[in-house]
Amino acid sequence: MNHPSRNRSDTSDLASQPRENNSDASVEPITNTWEAGVLAKSLPQFKYFTDLAPEIRNQVYELLLTEDYEIVFDTRQTPIADLANLSLTSKSIGSEARSMYFSINRFRLQSFYKDINISSTFLQRIPLKCVAHIKHLTINTFIGVVGVTQHDSGSDNFRFDLGKQQLQNLTRTFSMIKKFFPGLESLTVEFGKVSFVPFLVSADEEVFGQNAKKFANLSLLPLYSLPKFKQLVLVQKQDLNMESLVEKVLKTTGEWKGEVKRVQG
Repeated sequence: MNHPSRNRSDTSDLASQPRENNSDASVEPITNTWEAGVLAKSLPQFKYFTDLAPEIRNQVYELLLTEDYEIVFDTRQTPIADLANLSLTSKSIGSEARSMYFSINRFRLQSFYKDINISSTFLQRIPLKCVAHIKHLTINTFIGVVGVTQHDSGSDNFRFDLGKQQLQNLTRTFSMIKKFFPGLESLTVEFGKVSFVPFLVSADEEVFGQNAKKFANLSLLPLYSLPKFKQLVLVQKQDLNMESLVEKVLKTTGEWKGEVKRVQG
């Protein structure tokens, strides 16, 4: 599975507690993960780590804590080892490290075609104060084909659409995101194509059914009120063209000034 690339966002506010200015101290910028690791291990129990300027500490956190993959909720994934090491040093460092970890990494709420409900059981395992720092989230759903049988020679009734249960699930998911992810900046929605139509049948793939239109017109509305939300990415899979669906979404954003874009998965 190809995952969207990570964007390093401004994280200077996470380690912003005021520190005394030491005019005799000079700290060179940390330029790679090896240097960050050497610095971390050279400070016994991170004794002097909090004396570093907040922006330098954030550089160390980012270099040590960035995962190489999306973190999928409700699966057994061990966080990067440095997160546990930092959490053991002191309460303040552990708090900063956890905030940074959830802020810089990308997370995924996963569903499957035969089990389309996106689980919220992760809330039982992850503190809400950590979830609140998540900025980048991915969810997935499936679009199928309706209105065409194997014997149809034309494509006038050909539609791509979301199932009723899938639409309800997405609507609940967006409401849950609004409630538990107040710091969310970007949401990626991946659309998988589930087709039961013979390959010889062709149609205009920009024609969407009523549930897909409801998704564009109503389901997304809770997201636009999130204070930091600024990007919605719709990922089309296989040969599914979602340009017209993006156009419908753009007509319903109201006063929201964020970006809606379509990418190929």
